[in-house]
Amino acid sequence: MFHLQSWALAVEEYADFGHLQDFAPGPEQAHQIFAVVDRAGKTWDMEMGVGFGLTDASDKLTFKLILARDLKKAKAAKP
Repeated sequence: MFHLQSWALAVEEYADFGHLQDFAPGPEQAHQIFAVVDRAGKTWDMEMGVGFGLTDASDKLTFKLILARDLKKAKAAKP
């Protein structure tokens, strides 16, 4: 039996407006856009990407890597 791996491309936007009761002024807000690759495997999922700051308050360049394992999916896959 062959298990195909699932790949996906995505664009994500992250924002930090400040406190909910008192939003920060525009120049103090952070906004970033990420190019992301997702892979859903048999037991492990991976998401990796690179983000670019859109405002002066943002980090100019950010890398992310997320590894995840769904414990229920792994348990259900066993015969």
